Amino acid sequence: VPSAKVLRERIVPELGAKVQYAVKESLDKSVTGFYAVTTDMWTSPTFEGFISYTAHFITVDWKRKMVVLRCMPYSCKHTGDSISVVLKKISNDWNLSDIHAIVRDNANNITRGVRMSGFSDIGCFAHILHLIVKHVINKQSGVKLMRSRLRKLVKK
Repeated sequence: VPSAKVLRERIVPELGAKVQYAVKESLDKSVTGFYAVTTDMWTSPTFEGFISYTAHFITVDWKRKMVVLRCMPYSCKHTGDSISVVLKKISNDWNLSDIHAIVRDNANNITRGVRMSGFSDIGCFAHILHLIVKHVINKQSGVKLMRSRLRKLVKK
């Protein structure tokens, strides 16, 4: 069994390089060279920020593919400026110049960041639908009462 140091310094980096090479080969098989991207940001229960960046494309044999190109800690301020810098860097790192659109949630900062990076953007329909359903459910008097009682129960 290799030591932690060997795993950290040799085995994991070698495996990462192999996976990155395979992903780049997969991206090169795009039928058109155009990509759609989805991105999201969130904060973990331990208050650590993260950002993800996933490319979607069609291969020459007409198979739909998606690859997560980054899912990384995000310790910068969640401003449009800093988000824009990260999105451009990831796109450049993977040589994705022909991005058709970036699908994002509807938060002002991510919307601003995508637009500042020069990409076309589309608000995520699933996110919009989730917000609508959540709003409608939370307006129900029975749901409000149940939530109130559950909060009291959890506090005990």
